[in-house]
Parts: sequence; C-alpha cells; structure tokens
Amino acid sequence: MTIVLAIDCAAGACSAALCRVGNDGEKVDALAVAKLPMERGHAEALMPLLARLREESKVDWSEIGLIAATVGPGSFTGVRIGLSAARGIALATGAPTVAVQSLEAIAAGIKPADPATPLLVALDSRRGDAYGQWHLDGSARPPAIIATDRIEVPDGLKDEAEVLVAGDLAGRLADGLWATGRRASAIGETEAPDPVVLAVLGYRRHALAGPSPLSPVYLRPADAKPALPKSVKPQ
Repeated sequence: MTIVLAIDCAAGACSAALCRVGNDGEKVDALAVAKLPMERGHAEALMPLLARLREESKVDWSEIGLIAATVGPGSFTGVRIGLSAARGIALATGAPTVAVQSLEAIAAGIKPADPATPLLVALDSRRGDAYGQWHLDGSARPPAIIATDRIEVPDGLKDEAEVLVAGDLAGRLADGLWATGRRASAIGETEAPDPVVLAVLGYRRHALAGPSPLSPVYLRPADAKPALPKSVKPQ
C-alpha cells in the first residue's frame, strides 16, 4: 500500500488528504482529510492545514510515497500555491509527483448509472464565464473557457441524450442547456474536487504512466502584469 498526499487549491477550496491506497487502486483508507471552502486566502490556509493532517494521521512526511496535486484550470494564484507546496514537499521527501487536472478530478468523483452518460464539468472563472470540460462516451475533451449564457455543445452529442452537469455552476448551466432544448440535470454544485478522489485518481494515473511534473494548466493569462520600468531622464 502507498500513502498518498493529495493537494488541491485550484478552485473554490483549500483541501488536502492523506490516504493509504491499496496496490489495486481500489482499497482506500482516508487517514486524514480537510477541506476549507474559500475563494482566496489559500496561501495562509494551506500549510497549517497540512500540519494538522500530519498530526491527525500520525504520518511522517518521510512515509509519503506519492504526491498528487491539481494543476488547474482554476484560480491562477491558487494553482501556484498548491503546486509550490507540493513541489516543496516532494523535494524534501523524494516522493514522486503526479499531475491531475481539476475538472477531471471532479468528474472522477461522479458515478453515473451509465458510464457513457454525457457529463459537463464547469467551474466559475470569476470573469463572467467558466472553465468547462465535456466528457462523452467515457473520454474527456480538452478543458476550455465556455460561455455561461449560450452553451455550445460538442460534436457527437446526441440530441436525445440527457446531460449531467457538475461543478459550482451546475444549476445555472443545466438551466441554460434546457433553454436550448437539451435535457440536463445538475448533480451537485461542487466547488472543488474531493481530495480523497484526487488521491486515488493520482495513484491510478501514476501506476499506469509513472510520475509527471506539476506543470500548471492555464486557459488564459494572469491578470497581473509586470510593471514597466520608469523612463530615466538624461542628466
């Protein structure tokens, strides 16, 4: 069994989990879990949260066998904070890392009766649109910025298919799909991935493909711009 540390700061929460995952990737023992809903303030919350998990689980950092972290899309600052912490712990412990996209982690926590059921996962970008990802026929389309007032459906989506919608904009987007004549159901307005699901997904991904670098996934540039140097007047 492997002890997996999962960290997510990409969306509307600061969350982490220490889990013991069986070699088959099915048996999971959640040793300590914490999730704090928040839009900002991840930098101040994350390290005390991790210290609390360590204390509750009685797990020493040297026992961690894998670190899974969400790499976005999501909050530019939140992604950087989560990945900085994950990289630092990996450097100190020697544990390998595995990258998981935030929308895929949310999708992994959803168990529709039929795995082929169309699924749209979307998170509020706080800019009037959303980060969205469609899952059709068991495969995920690339994440993209989607409009919330006029939802474009992907090619291959059958007219009669009912769409499941997840994420913090689930209700709004489900209503939007109904307005276009599509059947849709919101299945919970999840603001961030479940860290236990993230740990298991990270373990399975590592088992299949090995470690992966924690490279952030940004769908648009950051708001902050470097300051231009002030012109120097000649003496």
